Amino acid sequence: MNHLFDNMLPREVAFFIMGIAVFLVLLFLLVWIVMKKGAVNNLLPFFLIPVIMVGYPTIKSISIGGIVIQMNNLAAAVSNNPADTASAKNLEQKLAQLKNNSRLYQNSNALLAVTKAQIALGRYDSASVYLNKAEKINPRSEEVAATRVNLENKIVIKEKFTRSVDALNSHIEQLKQSPGDMQAVNRIEKILSDLQAPVYITPDEAVIIAKSYAITGNREQSLQIMDKLNTSTGSQPDNTNNLKDSIRNKTYQAQFFKHATVPEASPASVLQNKDLLNKTIISRFR
Repeated sequence: MNHLFDNMLPREVAFFIMGIAVFLVLLFLLVWIVMKKGAVNNLLPFFLIPVIMVGYPTIKSISIGGIVIQMNNLAAAVSNNPADTASAKNLEQKLAQLKNNSRLYQNSNALLAVTKAQIALGRYDSASVYLNKAEKINPRSEEVAATRVNLENKIVIKEKFTRSVDALNSHIEQLKQSPGDMQAVNRIEKILSDLQAPVYITPDEAVIIAKSYAITGNREQSLQIMDKLNTSTGSQPDNTNNLKDSIRNKTYQAQFFKHATVPEASPASVLQNKDLLNKTIISRFR
């Protein structure tokens, strides 16, 4: 019953309670008339009133409750598998449906479902807005608190990742200005070894990581990222095919090692970076 009221607007809760009260009064009158052996035909039509008063908010509550459950299930599916484009598309549709519902901003459960959907889709700024609204309605909710911890952790990972990619790009430019600078190569390799990617990365970020792998001699990993990028459904940076070809034939790497041999990763390093690649470079780009 509490969950039923959670999905109702205040006026609908009042309507629901009044409907139950009217029903009890009518039931008492019905019993009284039967005991007096009077005619009940004139009383029966009035039972439609509490049925409508209870039924309307109940149907509305069940309707939005169903959307919330579906969204939570879809958000969990997308979180567990970011490459599940079908679930992501369905989640987008349910999200739009719930956003157009007038009762969203008065329902902490619905706001929390929207928050989880935005987190699953990698939209942390929007998720934070909806989570703040849910917390304002239900400040003592344990689920709201747990969702905030989850969101803050993901934001930390995203911000750290962004800084790491910016550092990679800076070292690449430095190496371009000073070909053969192995200290810059070592710094790139160190950043890659510590890299932890968020759920979604942009195509530009993927390209910088691919370049970094190529420069450190991990050409196989670099080409895997380029392949993943070229098959993604999102927008792609210009000339990715040309970059991929130049990485494959080492002309891209050569510009950073004009007076030295382009490095090749050792078999052990290849295995290590392949595992790192699987952990950090995900299947979909935003």
